Amino acid sequence: MRRPNIVVFLSILALLGSAPVLSAQIIGRVVATIPHPFVVDNTTLPAGTYYFQPISQANPQIGMTCLSADGQTVVAFLVDAAHADHKPQRTELIFGHSGNEEVLRKIFEADDQWGLQVAATELPQMRNEGE
Repeated sequence: MRRPNIVVFLSILALLGSAPVLSAQIIGRVVATIPHPFVVDNTTLPAGTYYFQPISQANPQIGMTCLSADGQTVVAFLVDAAHADHKPQRTELIFGHSGNEEVLRKIFEADDQWGLQVAATELPQMRNEGE
């Protein structure tokens, strides 16, 4: 009777081991010079250089901070895992449009299809830049 339980247990372990693991991690600091005003978590920021980094290195999916290069502005925001349809050759920040505003939606580090997307906000429905 114990034999079928072991087989089921081993089968479940094999399935779990073969499932893709979400490795959405922005490990270090991402530095970006953004040439236009943009919105992060309902906060509009002017064009400039910004540092994006995880709130927690132990669990980067908790959230991120966006810090202006002059240190005067910091915005903390929640994130979720995101998957790109390609492996970016360099770090990418993806913006969507909401009215006349550019809204930060996703961040991918170079050579990694897994990245982070800004958690849903109360802004009107956004569309991708190419739409």
